[in-house]
Amino acid sequence: MKRLRLAVLLLGLIVLYPFHGQAQEKKTYTLAVIPQMPVSEVFERWTPFVKKLSQELNVEFKILPYNAISQFETDVFAGVPDFAYMNSLLALKAKGKSGYVPLIRDNNDLIGILVAKKGGTVTSVQDLQGKAIAFPAPNAFAASLYMRALLTEKEKVRFTPDYVKTHNNVYRNVVLDKAAAG
Repeated sequence: MKRLRLAVLLLGLIVLYPFHGQAQEKKTYTLAVIPQMPVSEVFERWTPFVKKLSQELNVEFKILPYNAISQFETDVFAGVPDFAYMNSLLALKAKGKSGYVPLIRDNNDLIGILVAKKGGTVTSVQDLQGKAIAFPAPNAFAASLYMRALLTEKEKVRFTPDYVKTHNNVYRNVVLDKAAAG
């Protein structure tokens, strides 16, 4: 009988004083993506992945947008984003400066692409001797460091680097004849 009274008392307390427990909020993580393209394109390409990842892990991921590689680097080196998609050189630097740990990597060999305006004056790499060449940023690995090393060491080309913040700006500078190549 005592148990029955205790059960009724507990049930009454629950009914009279409803439990106002809060649903536990999902943990939110930030993902920085190196700005190799306009912010709108980053969102377009990365949103499906981020949504799927959020669903699978039952956490929320938020994309941090960047207009310039330099700002991306500043934030990554300061440890601002929880996760970051970047090239291998930045991954190495980020590990040393802010403790990021690489989670995935690519097995493909590194390649760099150098573009010149179709129908323009550049028909061989040697035509770039003494010319301005556009690069997204000084530390963009394949698009800048690797390409500059190939041009100077392998091809013996001397040039003036012009850092234009994004990969799309490299193409734009070549098309607008602001750079001989990029």
